[in-house]
Amino acid sequence: MRLLASVITILTLLVRVVSAQTPAPPIPFSNAFLRDDLEVVLSELRLAETSDPEAFAADDLDYLAAKISLAAGDHAAAAAYFLKTSTRPAELASLANFHLAGIARVSGGLLPERLLLEELTLYFPNNFAAEAAGRRVTENLFESADYRSTIRRIESRRLKTKPPGTMIDTSRADRLMLARALDAIGEEARSRGIIDELIRTDDQAEPDDVSLEAVRILDASSGETVSELLPADHMARGRIYQFNRDFAAARGHFLEIVNRHSGFEAAAEATYLIGRGFAQERNFSDAIVWFERVAEQFSDDPITKDALLQLGSAYARVGKPRESAARYSRYVDSYPGDERLDRAYLNPIDVSRDLRTEVEALRKAATAAEKFRGQTAEAQAIFAEARIHIALADWPKALDALERLSPLKDLGGSRLPGGTTRDEVSFLRGLVLEQLGRFPEAIEAFLGVPEGRDSYYGWKSSERLLELGESTVAAESVYAAAARLRTEAAAGDSERQRKALQSLLRIITNEGERNSVLARLREIYSRTPGYSQLPSPDAFIPGRAFEESDEDPRIAAAKRLYDFGIYDESAFFLAKANANAKDAPSLAELFAKSDLAFVGVRAAEPLWRPLPGDFYPELIIGNEARYVYPVPFRRHLIAEAGERNIDPRLLLSIMRQESRFRPDVKSSAAARGLMQFIPSTSRDIARELAITKFSDEHLFDAGTAILFGSQYVSSLFRQFPNQPEAVAASYNGGDDNMQRWLTRSKAQSPDRYVPEIAFAQTKDYVVKVMANYRMYQLLYDEQLRPWSR
Repeated sequence: MRLLASVITILTLLVRVVSAQTPAPPIPFSNAFLRDDLEVVLSELRLAETSDPEAFAADDLDYLAAKISLAAGDHAAAAAYFLKTSTRPAELASLANFHLAGIARVSGGLLPERLLLEELTLYFPNNFAAEAAGRRVTENLFESADYRSTIRRIESRRLKTKPPGTMIDTSRADRLMLARALDAIGEEARSRGIIDELIRTDDQAEPDDVSLEAVRILDASSGETVSELLPADHMARGRIYQFNRDFAAARGHFLEIVNRHSGFEAAAEATYLIGRGFAQERNFSDAIVWFERVAEQFSDDPITKDALLQLGSAYARVGKPRESAARYSRYVDSYPGDERLDRAYLNPIDVSRDLRTEVEALRKAATAAEKFRGQTAEAQAIFAEARIHIALADWPKALDALERLSPLKDLGGSRLPGGTTRDEVSFLRGLVLEQLGRFPEAIEAFLGVPEGRDSYYGWKSSERLLELGESTVAAESVYAAAARLRTEAAAGDSERQRKALQSLLRIITNEGERNSVLARLREIYSRTPGYSQLPSPDAFIPGRAFEESDEDPRIAAAKRLYDFGIYDESAFFLAKANANAKDAPSLAELFAKSDLAFVGVRAAEPLWRPLPGDFYPELIIGNEARYVYPVPFRRHLIAEAGERNIDPRLLLSIMRQESRFRPDVKSSAAARGLMQFIPSTSRDIARELAITKFSDEHLFDAGTAILFGSQYVSSLFRQFPNQPEAVAASYNGGDDNMQRWLTRSKAQSPDRYVPEIAFAQTKDYVVKVMANYRMYQLLYDEQLRPWSR
């Protein structure tokens, strides 16, 4: 399963980045691979094969038929067509062999797979897939229990020095395989030495999958002798398990330290990590036991500070507010000068809110604001006060709190839990003014939140403005604002006109006027620096890219694949053919239009950073936008989302934020793949889907990741119907936490509950995912086809 990820990483690192325009169709099946009606295309291909078999082969239509059959899930037909392609002395034969090997592997045929891969590396040693094929041969030998051949291949392979970025570093994975092969033939000492070295040389803060597998091997081989390990070894193994969220295995090692090595220097940390593991499993009752143990037995250790804060939170989660308050008070008394003292004042506000004792919560907020006057925590406390008043629908007091926030310098932003931003405060101020019936002021507040592609609150402000325009009580104020903006758009300099037109578009609904205003705004953009052109990588020019197709078979293969619409493989051939060329064609759009869209995103995003934040979203259309908002894995997304009645554009929005469309990503929280699942969640979903023999490695497969993502998002929508913001928050911060935030808001509107999201990372995640979602809705329909403009 990880082979795909290795191929992706190896190949795309060869690429220089890019853009494309489609040439005139050179063959009848131009772009056939991109069509939705695969069965119809296959029927047409079979008819073409029957009518003229020689032309069918000469035009490499058997390869196209194989790729489409593979996409349709018909492995037998795909294998038959790939086999025909592989018999011809052409570059496409190498890819046909590679795909045949993959089909053989899926079918459980290790020997046929190995023979095909060896043929590829023998006859096409310079092919872009050769290195990945060679590594897979080694894995195949190991899986076939041919351990001595595995050892010979790994030991004979010497990683040569290559320019940075030309290959993935597989040395650690190779050495782990070598250790396992050595152990299998009885060379335990050599095997153990390699495994110890792999663990010792890894990043201790973020251990990789090799380290995780290494400690599992050691624990399995040690058996009852695990108890005889040195405490430092227990600590090292426990930390690796803990990072990878295998909390049960981590506890086994930490308990050995607690029970048998209580004098060890890291005994306090081991005790704390046991509690932390329980807390991350949402088992707060057991977490309390271990955090209390830290506080009692290691009161002089610095980690006790963390334990007390965790105790305050954990007691609140099990419905014991007095104990929670007592632990926060102890923290205040014990560490009056600590840098996290504010948490001991701010967290109890939420505890009181969860108990629905809002008066007490307001008292604590006032105390915290006074205690930390002039510091960021003052803003956090006042923002908590504002949210309480909004939840209670006490609009005058809510407005007073929001007004007191305005002059403060640091609102916490997305850095701190319970923080806020200028845009969020302005939006809430507009919302409160609207509730107070002060419509002209509300309109100005909403217009003061810039609308742009990354602005969630700008989007929400525009929604409020349109709703005000439809309201009988506020319509007159909206009409007055529109009249003022029309006047400003007709006079003054172009900058003033630009701002007026952008604001006007947010409150008018007449289609004719909107089109006219958009046209005027587009004209002003055309002569305004920063707005005149959407950035994009260098253009891909097919005529230039393929001009040597008669001389270089790799370029000829690239052209053929390009004609078919198989853009990623076309780009691979072009990258290999131009590896040493100074003026190599740029390839980003080919990747942006394929399942390897992350290459296009990686090329385009730095170019888009200078784009003004208030660039009107409806003018962000065309190919330039599709670099940063691509649609990879479209068929998987349509199939899985359609089966579960969810919008595939939301899945793409989550995917964009989670992994930037890279299938092989592993995060600092041990989340894996396109949709970034942690082990516990992925195993729950595997059980729901009745998938047996599931491994975390499967998450690096795009199809599996999208299947799991669709299933999980669907389950979250069952908990929070028609609430994509709540689903996004649950995806990142947990559905139990989202339910708490929703309860605090006393509302079902995201305008009210999104500000309640307490986790800084989760709130930032939600506003980014929803901003992505808004752009995907602007650019694509529900079948992920570009809207016709």
